[in-house]
Amino acid sequence: MEQFFYSVLSILFLFYGVADAQPDTLRIDTGLVTGVSESGSTVHAYKGIPYAAPPVGDLRWQPPQPPTTWEGVYHATDFASTCMQKHPPKGSFYQVEFFQEPEPMSEDCLYLNVWTGAESAENLRPVMMWIHGGAFSQGSGSMPTFNGNAFAKSGVVLVTLNYRLGIFGLLAHPQLTAESEHNSSGNYGLLDQVAALQWIQQNIDAFGGNPNNVTVFGQSSGAGSINKLMASPLTKGLFDRAILQSGSAYTFGKTQALEQAEQNGETVTKLLGTSSIEGLRSWPASKLLDKTSQFSFRPSIDGWFLPDEVYSIFEEGRQHDIPILAGSNADEGTTLRGPKLDAKIFTNIIHQTYGEDAKNFLALYPHQTDQQARNSFNKGWRDEMAWGAHTLARIHTKQHSQKAWLYYFSNVPPGRNSQRYGAFHSAEIAYVFNTLTAVDRPWQKQDHQLADLMRSYWVNFASEGNPNSKQLPKWPPYDARERKVLELGNTIEPQIILQGDVLEFYNKQYVRPKEE
Repeated sequence: MEQFFYSVLSILFLFYGVADAQPDTLRIDTGLVTGVSESGSTVHAYKGIPYAAPPVGDLRWQPPQPPTTWEGVYHATDFASTCMQKHPPKGSFYQVEFFQEPEPMSEDCLYLNVWTGAESAENLRPVMMWIHGGAFSQGSGSMPTFNGNAFAKSGVVLVTLNYRLGIFGLLAHPQLTAESEHNSSGNYGLLDQVAALQWIQQNIDAFGGNPNNVTVFGQSSGAGSINKLMASPLTKGLFDRAILQSGSAYTFGKTQALEQAEQNGETVTKLLGTSSIEGLRSWPASKLLDKTSQFSFRPSIDGWFLPDEVYSIFEEGRQHDIPILAGSNADEGTTLRGPKLDAKIFTNIIHQTYGEDAKNFLALYPHQTDQQARNSFNKGWRDEMAWGAHTLARIHTKQHSQKAWLYYFSNVPPGRNSQRYGAFHSAEIAYVFNTLTAVDRPWQKQDHQLADLMRSYWVNFASEGNPNSKQLPKWPPYDARERKVLELGNTIEPQIILQGDVLEFYNKQYVRPKEE
């Protein structure tokens, strides 16, 4: 009978292949943890691991605290709740593209997820930690597009995380500053990212990851976060490479002075009918979110996480000396403008934004007709985002020996409103993660080929600090004199995207970023 049982098993394996291997039970600094096997692969996912204590009660608007230990085995088989946020309206572009089904939400949200294909902890693999975008007010590490299966199959240990958003992640206030041992407040979501990096240093080797080879990568405000992490003294030695997709501290995620952030915090609390932070700590998270979702909160120069303007830190060479890969998309503005934009509204926006320099902007971008205005709005966004990547690379490589590589994503995803939105802001993410099937579009063979190519570049960079390999089209490092970037689209070749007059305009605007 026993021989019959093993014969049946052998036949099943022959017909159906080896069954998904069960994930190991691993020991991390807070206890034992087990995960779940990704269907049809040798990748194991460990979902919803706490990297910090729940930031609730007295810990609301406090730096992240260490997570508590547990007895027995922690079953990391399901994603944790997302951080508090207002989801985009059902049927809106980004809701359909990324959010899809609403996820459970809680203030208790400081959890991360790990995907690994490592068979043991002996042969350590490069680690990549993804920081999601969403204007510091939306998003999570558990969106289907951020699934780490493809990266793990390519030899990377992939980490995604949640971090505090909106008022929970960025509120600064004189009372909070007074109770801080660092005399600072705000930036709690950014401190969450630091805590996740510290968790990686302490635990990732258990998952087969190399704590001495960590790449942070992110998009939009996630990329702006990375620009700040590179400038922060708190992150020294926590990561070794950085990838910034469609964002920097010069575009998305500009900072403000702590005094201004504190004044904004006082204004918000007064509008809420109180001047007491202690009183607001007793409010239910859902009520606080509902009352403040119309406000915009930004990172600040708090004197602890961020001691100075990011631009100044980079200009003086005080940032971390690491290789960087950065870039932007061809149609950044198409999903960021309102449907009623016309020539008059566009002109008013430009005058409000640039003041006396508005005439110089309008000389570069045609705006006489409504269609010209819409095109120029999109082109302005494209140019400013590309300028941010150029500026980051130029300043970084001027001050340090490490190299930079720039890209320009021009591929238009097929299907839904492709002609209207083009290579929109965040269009590259599904290609980078090779999660095209997570998005309902009629993907073509060339889309899958481009996804394989981009993931290979990203993995090479995370592994060696250089995206190139013999199997891929050559990607030259950034040279400030040539200003070439690698176009990723129908063609894969170096291009010059920004002309001199455009660079000159944005350089004049942001030589010292407007921090107010």
